[in-house]
Amino acid sequence: MRFPDTPFMKRVFDLAENRNLPVKLIPYIMQMVEPTPNTFLFYNNSRVNNQDSSITGDPFNVSSYVTDQDLTTPQGVAQKVASEIQGFRDMFRSNPGRPPPNIATEMAVLFEMTNQYSMRSHMLSLSMDPRDINWCETLNKSTGSYDRALTQGAY
Repeated sequence: MRFPDTPFMKRVFDLAENRNLPVKLIPYIMQMVEPTPNTFLFYNNSRVNNQDSSITGDPFNVSSYVTDQDLTTPQGVAQKVASEIQGFRDMFRSNPGRPPPNIATEMAVLFEMTNQYSMRSHMLSLSMDPRDINWCETLNKSTGSYDRALTQGAY
């Protein structure tokens, strides 16, 4: 099993390192920060480097599945998801000529605006096709992520 050396996993490492268990630790190679050039996407028998920005066309053969043909590449999915939540992110950004946002105030506004939405229901409210939403979730997050609160999915 692979465990990243993060604060969340401290107890696992304590157990493995300090309890005289017959466990051999090997380095965890996957980077946990963007970009992650050593990871791959593999769907429909097609393997694509996660950070290859030159991908064009339909590397995963999903054009018959998705209705929005801009979603056939990983970059297209990333751009679509970012555009759907960009307005919420902008609430927390400083703008020239305006005072910095008050985080507590903006959080209250954000929750008031989005409390009734999951990421999936927000995307549905924007008239996205459910198949497109499922494909975005597949490439963008883990299964079930889009069923969480919108504020959890919009990070």
